[in-house]
Amino acid sequence: PPVDFDALGAINPDITGWLVCEGTEINYPVVQGTDNAKYLTTLFDGGSGKAGCLFVDFENSPGFADQNTIIYGHNLLDGSMLSSIIRYGEPGYFELYPTMTLHTPEDSYTVELFAGYTAAPTNHALAPDSPWALTWEDEAAFSAWLEKAQARSAFDSDVEVSASDRVLTLSTCINSGRDRFVLHGKLAIDA
Repeated sequence: PPVDFDALGAINPDITGWLVCEGTEINYPVVQGTDNAKYLTTLFDGGSGKAGCLFVDFENSPGFADQNTIIYGHNLLDGSMLSSIIRYGEPGYFELYPTMTLHTPEDSYTVELFAGYTAAPTNHALAPDSPWALTWEDEAAFSAWLEKAQARSAFDSDVEVSASDRVLTLSTCINSGRDRFVLHGKLAIDA
C-alpha cells in the first residue's frame, strides 16, 4: 500500500523511507537523525524501547542519494527489525527473498540484493573496502568495492551492479555484537 509520508512526518519529522521485504518481518519506517545513537533505543513515535527504529547513517546524504546508503537496525530474539537479514547467510534464503522495496517521499525502489556476509566492525567506514564506506575516490575504487562485496557473499546473485548504481546496505549485529551481518542491494527505481 502507498505510504502516507505526510502523516508519518507529523509523528516524526526524521522519517526518510519505509522498507519492506514481503514474506518477512521487515516492514518498518526508516528515519535519519543527527547521530547514530538516538534511534538505537528510540522508537519511531519518540518513545523509548530496546527495538529502536531502522535508521540511516547520519553521515549519509538525505534521500538515498549516496553511492552507498546504510540502514542500521537491531537483531532481536523475537525476529523483528533487521533480524531476518542474517538468514541470507543460510542456503536457499536468498532464493526466497531476492528483493526488497524501499519507499521514499519522492520515489519507490526495488532493492535488488546482490551480496550478504559477516563483517567485523573494526574498519567501520574508515577504509575504502569497509562494508560501511560512504565515498570512494573514483569509479574504479567503487567498482572494486562492489566486486569485493560480491566475492564475500554467502549467496550467488545474478544482479549486475556497476559504479553508476546506488547501493543500499543493511547492517545488524551478530555474535553478541562482535560482528555484523551486512546485506547489499542495488536501488532500482520503480516505473
